Amino acid sequence: MSKTRRLAAIMFTDIVGFTSLMGSDEQKTLEILEKNRKIHKPIINEFNGTWIKELGDGVIASFNTVSDAVNAAIKIQETCNAAADYSLRIGIHQAEVVFEDDDVFGDGVNIAARIQTAAKPGCIFISESVNNNISNKNHIKTHFVKEEKLKNVTQPMRLYQVLFQGSEKIIPEIDIVKKTPKKRLIYFVALSLILAAIFMILKLTNAFSLEKIETNNKIAVLEFENTTSNEKLNNVGKIASNWIIHGITENQLGQVISPKLVNDYTTILKSETGSTDLNNLLKNYFKPDKVIVGVYYEENGNLLLQCSIKDGLIDETLISFETISCDPNSPLDCAEKLKQEILGYLSTVDKQDNQGYIEDKDKQTVTSYFEETPPSYEAYQYLLNALENNSNPKLYLELLNKSIATDASFFEPKMHKIAFYYNQGEFKISDSLRLLIDVKSKLNDRQESIMLFYESILKGKNDKAYRAHKEEYKKAYKDMSTNMTTMTIALQYVNRPEDIGVIFNEIPMEDLILEDCSNCGFRYYLKSLADVELGNYDEVIKTLLPITNVIEANYLKRPLISAFVKSGKYSELEKYLSDYKLTAPTSDIDYLMSFTGIQFINSNQTEEANTYFNKIISRKNTTLNSADLAQAYYFKNDYANALEQYKSLHDTNENNIDYIVRIAISFFRNGNSEEAKTYIDKLINLKTDFQFGAIDYGLSQYYASIGDNDKALQLLEKAVAQGFNFTPTTFQNDPHFRNIKDSPEFINRIMNYWKNKTS
Repeated sequence: MSKTRRLAAIMFTDIVGFTSLMGSDEQKTLEILEKNRKIHKPIINEFNGTWIKELGDGVIASFNTVSDAVNAAIKIQETCNAAADYSLRIGIHQAEVVFEDDDVFGDGVNIAARIQTAAKPGCIFISESVNNNISNKNHIKTHFVKEEKLKNVTQPMRLYQVLFQGSEKIIPEIDIVKKTPKKRLIYFVALSLILAAIFMILKLTNAFSLEKIETNNKIAVLEFENTTSNEKLNNVGKIASNWIIHGITENQLGQVISPKLVNDYTTILKSETGSTDLNNLLKNYFKPDKVIVGVYYEENGNLLLQCSIKDGLIDETLISFETISCDPNSPLDCAEKLKQEILGYLSTVDKQDNQGYIEDKDKQTVTSYFEETPPSYEAYQYLLNALENNSNPKLYLELLNKSIATDASFFEPKMHKIAFYYNQGEFKISDSLRLLIDVKSKLNDRQESIMLFYESILKGKNDKAYRAHKEEYKKAYKDMSTNMTTMTIALQYVNRPEDIGVIFNEIPMEDLILEDCSNCGFRYYLKSLADVELGNYDEVIKTLLPITNVIEANYLKRPLISAFVKSGKYSELEKYLSDYKLTAPTSDIDYLMSFTGIQFINSNQTEEANTYFNKIISRKNTTLNSADLAQAYYFKNDYANALEQYKSLHDTNENNIDYIVRIAISFFRNGNSEEAKTYIDKLINLKTDFQFGAIDYGLSQYYASIGDNDKALQLLEKAVAQGFNFTPTTFQNDPHFRNIKDSPEFINRIMNYWKNKTS
């Protein structure tokens, strides 16, 4: 019987919900178990691991290095996720364990098993020892999740999540200790236990070192002063200062100078140079950037904490926090609330540069920041997680709501929520959320500007919206979202394509990875639309040809097609579309064929336009989008077939403005003006709030089509005044107005409507 003791990384894996699976479908569960073995064994071998044994639905394996263990876990999870019919929990811990024959024993094995139990489904959790060992592995990303007391493990364990392809980042848990019963004996026992746990944490982080004292971003946390005259509450000061220290070190917001370190140094200095006061000690020896000081007292049966952050010389207060109140039997409740306020300050306001940005920890991106006073740290973490998940609308909104619920005074998540519903076309909800924010109370200048922007844009006052957003742009022109929004307002709301180039160039695009940049494609789109309007066709083609090979979205192809058509490069256009058709879905092809045909109509190339419309019509029995087929008939002037198609579409969407307008025009062109009038009346009856001139725009299309250009211009002016947008298919780009778009009236009254108000 061989027995060896050595350091190893132990990995536990477990199939989520195995017992219930076995109860519901035993045969399928056994198949999953076999599949799980086939996934695990080759991957464990690949990363130099040892398959120890199977425990029902779980697997135990050991590895000589933590990087091999973590890399194996990542590959196992990714492979398992691809299977899609079950999920795993994985836990990893490194410790000295005993190997005996084909088994492994020791506390390290028990800890790994408990970490696996604590892991969320589909996740990999690791201990702090594992995390420390892989912190220099750039390809492995981890983040702190929580500190938890694991079953049969003496000390609380700090648990980290390993991030991998397809994993969802878990929001760090903030554990608030529950109130103890109001019995003095239990209360003071609880205090001693809390202090023991806190001092155990701090023991590892506050070792005295002259070298460490000389580093940057030092924060001195002084023990809170007891002004209650109640000696039994002396420990409250230690709880408050140590809990704050724990939060700062846990979230890596600075190097902490603890009360213990200050006291130790005071003793040394007294023995060498005589007595010295605290101010000189901090100023001459520790030289902290900030000092956190506080006092506590009792009032009306409540425990109250007051706290300030001062600069390193203790002669200027940077911020004073509102007094925190709690039950004297639960001082950690007070400490937790105060910690949240302090961490919020250190994470946000204190990190801004002169232009109001906050850099991320890798200094790769900057985020605009709106707050006058710091939010709760927990609320701020929810916001950051929301912004990281903005491509998942459901999760994004859920996290914004959690941020708002956690700190009702936090402005930024409310602003993002207004923007979310606006971008979804839910204008009424967006406006109601705007009205919930009291613009007359405690808003700073920046917040007032952004609220004025949403008020203006929701009322169709595009000139006011542009001016308000330009104020925000001045403060945050390098923030990707702010920059892109300014481009959008300038181009599509006030028709100022000449402004776009300067805004676009504020953020150099050369070093950005397009696949990882959610806003990059739309910035190129807006810049290219502006260049089309300015006649810079070759620039558009040169820019977008390589980009559309990386970002294949149809919207990016629209300015490229416009540039091909307007520059007369028809053969290059045909080749581009022919290459695209080799791999594109039929619906995407029809959409682009239709858009291309419209560009030729706008350029008075009717024969070329019909060529593209005919390509759609030739597939009328197989096309996936009947709207493209209806549009092909319509712009070919085949109003009989167009009417049939649009009436069918109208039956499934009775309030679609485009369908109603084109039915009315088709009836008129087919000689049935009475029926056309019926649909125009129906269109007028659809008028309601937050349409931004859409009804008047549709009516102008109708009157332009029947030859009443004066009426069309009158209605177009009403539409633009209500906020109807300039897009690649509206106003000067709309075939309905091709006979009047070059007239002085159209240019002055329509195209320059907002320019005249924003110059």
